[in-house]
Amino acid sequence: MKIAYIYHPGRLQRLEAASSGNAATEFFYGALELRARGHDVSCYELGDPAGKLTYEQLFLKLMNRVGIMPPKAPPVLFRQINRIVPLLRPYDIVIGTESGIAFTLAAAKLRKQWCGALIGIHCGFLHHYQNKMAVHLTKLLFTKMVSCFFGEGEIPIIRKRYRMQDDAVRVIPFGVDTRFWRPSSGQYEKHPYILAVGNDFQRDYDLLIRVAKLINIRINVVTERDFPADIPSNVDVMRGSYRNTGLSDIQLRELYRKALCTVIPLKPSSQPSGQSVALQSMACGTPVLITKTEGLWDRCHLRDMENIVFVHSNEQEEWAATIDKVTANNEQIKRLGESAHRYVSEHGKIERYADRLEQLCLALPRITDCSKSR
Repeated sequence: MKIAYIYHPGRLQRLEAASSGNAATEFFYGALELRARGHDVSCYELGDPAGKLTYEQLFLKLMNRVGIMPPKAPPVLFRQINRIVPLLRPYDIVIGTESGIAFTLAAAKLRKQWCGALIGIHCGFLHHYQNKMAVHLTKLLFTKMVSCFFGEGEIPIIRKRYRMQDDAVRVIPFGVDTRFWRPSSGQYEKHPYILAVGNDFQRDYDLLIRVAKLINIRINVVTERDFPADIPSNVDVMRGSYRNTGLSDIQLRELYRKALCTVIPLKPSSQPSGQSVALQSMACGTPVLITKTEGLWDRCHLRDMENIVFVHSNEQEEWAATIDKVTANNEQIKRLGESAHRYVSEHGKIERYADRLEQLCLALPRITDCSKSR
């Protein structure tokens, strides 16, 4: 099976490190795992969007200005995708690894620029406002792909808003590279800090700052998000993201391993948020405290105060009390961390994600000649 993955810029520079075990593989969304199983997998990333605007691109800019474009699909993305489309024709399946990429590839299919099977991996686009015309266009583009989501919470909204057929939607829970994210092989050791990691706008860092003023524990924050200048003295902010190589996966793994716990305060949402950070931390044997939202990715196997710690409100007093409760007892930290590690080993591995994605790929029809799809 010939499969092409399309990524945003910055991904492929990590490919060698991930292939050699010096970085995690999960944000290649199963590409390396499927390649290891004998599939012909190619990885592409979007190139430089520079160049003279065509009349079509000027029209897309106008559509974007009046709010008609699909979520996370700015006009520049169409220019980037158009340069890749000629390379995609030999492939049985193309996987767009982000909503904007998937919608833009679907637009190319709509115009018969290529006709292979398309899988879109979607996360976070429900928070983007759409008017009725944008919803109609997005609904049309959804018909050109099979769409994969990480959690069940958003599916009813998506099916209702875009009138999607059942077989056009799949829930494939995210998984992490447990060969990389693992507990230390040395002596069990924790340092006196808690950790917060993440860049998405569902992270409630305003809440975290308020919580920091109520506790006496240092908080290390790894993010590219803007922070106010007057943060409490017990908060240290380190700049980092998947595209930023300033903080390596190996360095982040050490931060997870040594933290008393990882905290993930979230705004209310029906979409999974904080899932990758939670799984990474849990795989390293470090407990996770997370806001229990409607978008929780696993309502069956995650159990409060057993393999995860839920905080049920966004009140800073409850967060501070829960942090104090969890970090006050070293034996409890160790117990929660060991149980968290078992959970990821059973339910949160990238191999399980690759299994389900492979099954989907094998079930899709193969069409590479556009004349056969008319």
